[in-house]
Amino acid sequence: MTIASFKRAICATAISSSLLLTGCVIHVSPGQIAEQKQQDLSVSAVNLNELKIDAEAGSLNIKGNNNATAITVKANIYVAKGDETYTLTLEKHGDTAELISKLNNGSLSASSIMVAYRFTVVHHLILI
Repeated sequence: MTIASFKRAICATAISSSLLLTGCVIHVSPGQIAEQKQQDLSVSAVNLNELKIDAEAGSLNIKGNNNATAITVKANIYVAKGDETYTLTLEKHGDTAELISKLNNGSLSASSIMVAYRFTVVHHLILI
């Protein structure tokens, strides 16, 4: 994949995400992407009943799996400014797993970051 086609794909993802997320406008210009990284997180699904997601911007793809023994998250993070610091955590609190995704240095700006999340979860979890 060339850089140009990669940037077009990112732009298309941002546009489609903005259409799917009610009340949320996301715009990441391909020319503004300074850094792209992937982060993988996982937590055991034993004794879990709920998954709480607190994500400031991006697209979510959540897939239930009858054979899953853990909640896994693959996040592709696209940052427009090289000095932006970003936190992505997945933690277990009692019977709830909680994903927190936020920009550390101030409020998340739609023009500064976009995250594409791909979850695999145990099929019985309640999403909150």
